[in-house]
Amino acid sequence: MPVQQQQAEEGEEEDEENKKEDEKKDMHKYLPVIHHVTDLVGDDKVAAIRSIVMKDRLKNDMKDRPSFYIFRTILDTAKDMEMIALAAMSNMSGLVFVDPYTLGLLVKCMSGLDCSVVE
Repeated sequence: MPVQQQQAEEGEEEDEENKKEDEKKDMHKYLPVIHHVTDLVGDDKVAAIRSIVMKDRLKNDMKDRPSFYIFRTILDTAKDMEMIALAAMSNMSGLVFVDPYTLGLLVKCMSGLDCSVVE
């Protein structure tokens, strides 16, 4: 193989490797973020949720990125949690409460991995 052709092919391979490295560096911009922000305490848990999510939405590094939150409560009944979730969702557009398994599947899908459900 002529030297010039070999050098050109090596240059193309190097360019391709550099492109892949650049894509890896930028990948974090598109990956979802899971936050275990805080325990929800106090009387107005809906206001606490709204405050946390709105502060996050205003951050430059979170703009146009999907976000996932894990909130923990202690000593709240399942019915109380349902009422808090419904009130928070009606108070904020784009907010959805899901079970842990659905959360994992959403994170997987938003990460670009195969998120097909096996039945």
